[in-house]
Amino acid sequence: MKKQPHISIVTPAYNTGHFLHETIDSILKQTHQNWDFYCCNDGSTDNTLDVLERYAKQDKRIHVFSHENKGLTKTLNFLLDKIEKTDYLYFLDSDDYIHPQIFEILTTIQQKTQADVVECGSIRVKDQKPTDYYKTYDINTLHIDIQTDMTPYLLRRTRKNLSNGWINKWNKIYVWDKVKNLRYNENLSYEDDFFYNQQAHTMIETKAVINIPLYYWRINVNSTTGNVNWEKYQNATASRIYASYDYFIRDNRLASGIKTEFMQDLTQDAYRMVGLKPICRCKDAQLRRKLFLQAGELLNDMIQKNVILPALMNPYKRFVLWSIRKKLYYLTRMLLIIK
Repeated sequence: MKKQPHISIVTPAYNTGHFLHETIDSILKQTHQNWDFYCCNDGSTDNTLDVLERYAKQDKRIHVFSHENKGLTKTLNFLLDKIEKTDYLYFLDSDDYIHPQIFEILTTIQQKTQADVVECGSIRVKDQKPTDYYKTYDINTLHIDIQTDMTPYLLRRTRKNLSNGWINKWNKIYVWDKVKNLRYNENLSYEDDFFYNQQAHTMIETKAVINIPLYYWRINVNSTTGNVNWEKYQNATASRIYASYDYFIRDNRLASGIKTEFMQDLTQDAYRMVGLKPICRCKDAQLRRKLFLQAGELLNDMIQKNVILPALMNPYKRFVLWSIRKKLYYLTRMLLIIK
């Protein structure tokens, strides 16, 4: 029998002891069994570490680490550095679970197509397992979409035609040799997956996509995405914009024909995510005013460093951007209400 290719599974865990048993059980139930599971307890205050250590005693493929709370991206990088040799990289969130065939299906498709990344669909779940979890799939009948142009993943205009799943780290396998030198930007607490996958799509040549849902994404109100810290969000999105400029523009990783459009996207992101979103959605009036003042400072700095270009915006947005930069709070609020 041909030996199954090896998969390294990476999972940071923070206060998810209540869900971890289901996450790890879904790995143990895989039809593809050649894997190692790397999980790090990131300073949890619940029983997360106890659950991990109990499973590690039962299966030598489960490797448990623990450190003081360092945050998601630092913990992801810590785990990536633990991988020595493997065929594929797979990320799994510690409060989610996966279909029993996900590894079998994704690795079989990769070997058939020689794609650098193989991506599947996902379902948001609450408590009960969806009916799709109990399906048995015939891999030979699955429709596979082969993609060789990665440009759509880099531009807002063309990303509109893509599934939102491309942003996520956890619904795909990556050929390890393609991404083994890629790490998460540790300044990001939001948009970390978005930036990681944008970078990854400059390193791959072929991608295979199947639409069947093999990943089950739990609705967890206590997760990072379930609770927005607007100050952290604003700083993290600003950091992502700086990092995107450095990686794609300054380091010249884009084809010349799309650089202007990419800069337009960065400018729009800064306007929307550093400026508008925090000051429009934050409900705390005092914090909202603080976010507004900080937005002005961040946007001014971006413009001075040519990270964003207001000339690429329409007149209305340029005027709103100007009012934020000048810290004209009531004018900005009025402009947004009028619009």
